[in-house]
Amino acid sequence: MTEETTALWQTDETRPARPSVLDEVRGGLFFVEATLFDTVPRLYRDMARAFDAAYGDDGRPTTDDGTGSSDSRPSTNNQQPTTNNKLPTFLRFGSWIGGDRDGNPHVTPEVTEETLREHRTMALRLYRRGLDRMRGHLSIAGRRGISGDLAARLDACRALFPDTAADAAARYAGQPYRQFLALVYRRLEATEAAARRPWRADHRPDALAYAGESGGAAEFRADLALVRESLRAHGAARLADGRLADLACQARVFGFHLMTLDVRQHSARHLGALDEILGRYGLPLPSSLGEDARADLYARELGAFRPLTPHDPDFSDATNETVETFRVVRRAHARCGGEAVEAVVISMTTGASDVLAALLLARDAAADDALDIVPLFETVADLHAAPGILARLFETPAYAGHLARRGMRQTVMIGYSDSNKDGGYLTANWELHRAQRAIATACDRAGVTLTLFHGRGGSIGRGGGPAGRAIRAQPPESVRGRFRVTEQGETITARYDHPEVAARHLTQLTH
Repeated sequence: MTEETTALWQTDETRPARPSVLDEVRGGLFFVEATLFDTVPRLYRDMARAFDAAYGDDGRPTTDDGTGSSDSRPSTNNQQPTTNNKLPTFLRFGSWIGGDRDGNPHVTPEVTEETLREHRTMALRLYRRGLDRMRGHLSIAGRRGISGDLAARLDACRALFPDTAADAAARYAGQPYRQFLALVYRRLEATEAAARRPWRADHRPDALAYAGESGGAAEFRADLALVRESLRAHGAARLADGRLADLACQARVFGFHLMTLDVRQHSARHLGALDEILGRYGLPLPSSLGEDARADLYARELGAFRPLTPHDPDFSDATNETVETFRVVRRAHARCGGEAVEAVVISMTTGASDVLAALLLARDAAADDALDIVPLFETVADLHAAPGILARLFETPAYAGHLARRGMRQTVMIGYSDSNKDGGYLTANWELHRAQRAIATACDRAGVTLTLFHGRGGSIGRGGGPAGRAIRAQPPESVRGRFRVTEQGETITARYDHPEVAARHLTQLTH
């Protein structure tokens, strides 16, 4: 303690150089590695125990004396009482460090690409760390038997890595589970090496790396599932539902993308880019049109299904950067899966045309089918207009088709700090409450599933406050089991620096 105090006392209070965006990215990822990655399985396991205590294994409520179908009874046949794998993925994480370019000229397409690579490589490194802990744990003798599916998968992996297979066979003689995990580890290494390479246009998948759905995460999860099923079938259910279940839970929650990266841009940048792009075709400049005419123009272009930009964009630097941002999103989907970038958030959305503009740019980059277009309503006037804007979008055939491909789900973000600046604390909170109810009604009328994204902060002026109370204070129709909320920079350290504090905070959010 004295040593730490001395180091702090003799350290400058301010940095001699300004940190880069990637420095900020790595600072945010620290909390994933240090606390969140290992805290999440604990939360899922606690939820599974609570669910079993209340409803029992067959889904029926237990009686007051604990009888019925609850798994709180002593287990038999070597079964672990609870497993977090019976739960859906109810908690996920996102970030916009490295993706939020609204007013930040240092967030370029290259920075966004590097951010996504940082996310992916950290996820793969954490899984390798988990396997390091697991490899010595699953030293089950081969004479206990393994499933036919696992044996076939083991043979397939041996063919991919004959040298690693030979070394594992010698080191772990008669221990097929350890041999298999050694090969899984080797495949994660190959996947990580591929993830570190820049996303060039002539990219070819590495045959040794995990690939396919969710950027290869689905195949990794399938490997873990094979091990668990084999253990269960051969009298080792407790091993299947212990540390290995936690690793499988992490693989479900974090995938190979670690957390989704939101891309945010000001609506004026999209408008300026489309002015230049459509102007080249001799079309009216969108900025010269009124809101309705501009929305109609974008809707016609969305229905035309023609490319708007050349392979090598030759517009102004600002427009080229806007176009390239959406192309980075497309490459992220191809290499990391759709979960890597799920949303484009449009700051200062004032009309339906702002949403259609982003959708048009996303479609031109072939990124729209795996992307949610999220309007951000910030001022009091925009909060008033939000239900009408959404109704206009839902009636536009091109946007309705996009929603259908996205499962009829719409995310809407509402801003707290800007509405406070615009109308004051009391007015802003009342208008936010009214807007949420009106937005929910507009979505209900169109048969759209709403997720409200709350741009809250740590301080009261930015919409902060105790997590549980803040959520319970929302209009009931605005939650319905779906809730997305930001954690501002000033509160991340306070809430996620210590595992126990992080676990308590996430439990409050879930509650």
